[in-house]
Amino acid sequence: MTESTRDSSAAPRGAQWLAIAITLGALWIILAPTMADPDLWGHLRYGLDNLEAGQILRTDIYSYLSKPGTWVNHEWLAEISIALAYRAGGAGGLVLLKLALALTALAAVYAAARLRGAGVIASCGALTGAALGLRPVLSPVRPQMFTVLGFALLLFILVRRETRPGVVWWLVPVYIVWTNAHGGFLAGVAFLGLAVLIEGYRTLSTAGWRALLADPFVTLAQASLAALAATLINPYGLGLWRFLLRTATVARPEIVEWQPLATFPAFMFFVGALAVLGLWALIRSGRPRSPLLGALYIVSLIMTTIAVRHMLFFALAWAVFHAEHLQAAGAWLLRPLKPAPVVRRALWAVSLLLAVALGLNALAIPVAIQVREATYPARAIALIAEHLQEGRLVVYFDWGQYALWHLGPEVQVSMDGRRETVYDDRIYEQSLELTFGHGDWDELLRQDAPDLVLVSKAHAAHNLMLLHPDWTQVYEDPLCSLHARSGSALAEELAVAVPPAIPYDGYTWRFP
Repeated sequence: MTESTRDSSAAPRGAQWLAIAITLGALWIILAPTMADPDLWGHLRYGLDNLEAGQILRTDIYSYLSKPGTWVNHEWLAEISIALAYRAGGAGGLVLLKLALALTALAAVYAAARLRGAGVIASCGALTGAALGLRPVLSPVRPQMFTVLGFALLLFILVRRETRPGVVWWLVPVYIVWTNAHGGFLAGVAFLGLAVLIEGYRTLSTAGWRALLADPFVTLAQASLAALAATLINPYGLGLWRFLLRTATVARPEIVEWQPLATFPAFMFFVGALAVLGLWALIRSGRPRSPLLGALYIVSLIMTTIAVRHMLFFALAWAVFHAEHLQAAGAWLLRPLKPAPVVRRALWAVSLLLAVALGLNALAIPVAIQVREATYPARAIALIAEHLQEGRLVVYFDWGQYALWHLGPEVQVSMDGRRETVYDDRIYEQSLELTFGHGDWDELLRQDAPDLVLVSKAHAAHNLMLLHPDWTQVYEDPLCSLHARSGSALAEELAVAVPPAIPYDGYTWRFP
């Protein structure tokens, strides 16, 4: 009998199925609610364009300041997947795509935990912790969901190779898809390289250097090299590596998810709680520790402290590394407890009620994308669409892709969330200077004669535009203000225009 079988038999089968039901309900409640993030409209638009063109487009048509023919769309496969899901089911299709990828990733984590000897209940508990850690990343529909899946499959394959060394060759297709879906594959390559180094050291120290030339290590090394080579199977070849390595090393103080963990007290508390729980389980379980999984977990924790966007790696690595120890530590904790039959029946009743309550709550969550009313300038964009058939719009960075979805390509934007994939660094800097009122803040307004300027009232740009002699405010609401060139026919037209009434029900605020 295997260790996994012994552990799983410690709990009655009915309790195992009840734990699975509770976990599935919890996972749906955690992961199903979906918000529209600033990049959603762009990802959808570019994916649809690529489908219609039958090729990966390299020239941007949505901005008047982009670099012609140099678009490095490193997320093209994710965007095509998003477009296909949207064609099949609209906003609901996008949510189901996200859930399918997330649940597949968590299934891989569950399978890895079970292979390591964790029981069903412990594995379900670890899975719930991982899902909570993934929630910030998977709240929107975004290409990062492919990195969630890619890293989960990497962890599963590394665990499965303990009994089936040949499974590592599945790394090759995993890395081909991962590379073309999201730039997070760079972290995946680093994690895989760390795994090879650790397994090489372990093999050398226990079996000598000759073992490095034999299975199972040689198979791991060969498959890892093949996976590395597979990352070159992309539309840009080695150029994708050069581009991502350059952009990944640039500081992004204006992007929230690139900030260190200490910036977010709630996330810091959550990560700290999981780390302390895992440490207690390690100390209490007495089970052998996996040097490989331990190293991947520690590196993921360090990465999370540097940038909160890396919490996805921490959540998945934590679950796989700690599940078996949570199993053993939990058994030690419960060993002295021998509840009376009436107590056991009460626990069963409470668990059953919890499963039912979670199930009903899960069913009540709409498979839809919520668009926050106070996040996107819906009425301003609708006003522009009615009165500007062709032209150029200077727009706040976070609203660029929302604007290009509703107005492009006839009305082109100054900047959007693609940053260095289509823009020169100076254009990006000018956009930030305008937003925050730094340096030569209105330099962007003097380039290529824009027709309108749409700014957020939360930033310095709003007050600065009110004082600018060459621009007149023609519209404002609590979120934004719109400015046209002073004395222009467009300014006079917009000044007396009635903004369109756009109903909002929590989900359809100008989406799509």
